[in-house]
Amino acid sequence: SPSPSPGASPTPEPTIAVITATCNPSLVPAVVPGDPAFAWQISWVLEVRESAGIAGRVNFLSVTIADQQVLILDTAGVVALAGSNSVAARGALQIPLTLLYNLPDGGRLANVTTTVNFTDARGNVLVTSAQLRIV
Repeated sequence: SPSPSPGASPTPEPTIAVITATCNPSLVPAVVPGDPAFAWQISWVLEVRESAGIAGRVNFLSVTIADQQVLILDTAGVVALAGSNSVAARGALQIPLTLLYNLPDGGRLANVTTTVNFTDARGNVLVTSAQLRIV
């Protein structure tokens, strides 16, 4: 069937959330932690933003450093850090994160990926990730 001409119908409602994750800062300085079991510590804020107009929630997130999964936060963990796991339609959730780590080579520089698992209000499961670099 032919498609309607442009402008003939109202803009359709979005059917799926659009989420992005951003690390702030994206270049994170490593510091020596108070815990002697770990050589280094980094802290950053993960922002999960929704832009299509469909609210949702962060189910869990995982942090991978130098190809090793080192931190998994479930819903309760996200709520404990951010105060909520809900992301409003066209809103954002700031999740402050701290990671204590040791690298296999004893160094401190690495790339870190934070992956977010998100379910929107229509039941769609979305996964996105954000990168940061330790400096």
